[in-house]
Amino acid sequence: MSKRQWIMIIGLVVAVMPFLGFPSSWDATIYIILGLLIIAIAYRLVPAVKTDEKDRSMPFTDNKGSHTKTDVVAQSKPLSDVQESITNDHAL
Repeated sequence: MSKRQWIMIIGLVVAVMPFLGFPSSWDATIYIILGLLIIAIAYRLVPAVKTDEKDRSMPFTDNKGSHTKTDVVAQSKPLSDVQESITNDHAL
């Protein structure tokens, strides 16, 4: 069985525990055991850490494996317009 199926079964047991009529001391013990099992299974569900040096330096990369590249073009005012704007500001 997969880990997710185990979590579902344990969750179902936790949901029906109040209706099974166990003494309260047993209920508490069973709840603690089931909670620890859920924690252990959930901890093991975390994907393995990547060991590739390139992947560790850049953990949040978009479109990983995509072979398309997008060029970004930024256009600003020509230098002559900027100098003219500065000159006009100082004239005021």
